[in-house]
Amino acid sequence: MTEQRKEQTTELVRDGRSVTEMAEEVSAAAMRAQARTRRNRKTTEHIDRDIRQLKYQRNKLLRKERTRRLIQAGGIIERELGRPLEDEDLERLARFLIAQERNGSYFSRAMNEGRET
Repeated sequence: MTEQRKEQTTELVRDGRSVTEMAEEVSAAAMRAQARTRRNRKTTEHIDRDIRQLKYQRNKLLRKERTRRLIQAGGIIERELGRPLEDEDLERLARFLIAQERNGSYFSRAMNEGRET
């Protein structure tokens, strides 16, 4: 077999490009696709992390707001009692509020008066 014939056999040409050139192009395209996949995965991971952080911050703010309201409510009760609350006062207050609701929803009506629902 002549040298020229061997080259033709090993280097098939299609559309003016050799098989080797086409294989290199396919390989390069595959590497670019893998790089895009890695970038997309990282982007997705970053977005997931950001979502988790935002949820954590939101929940932290909600807890702070609730704690503030509870402290304010306790302060109002202590102010009206004229003394610090004690543990047995809390149980007595709970029984009082339950009785008010049972006897005619006085507490909830007073608290919801003028509020739109």
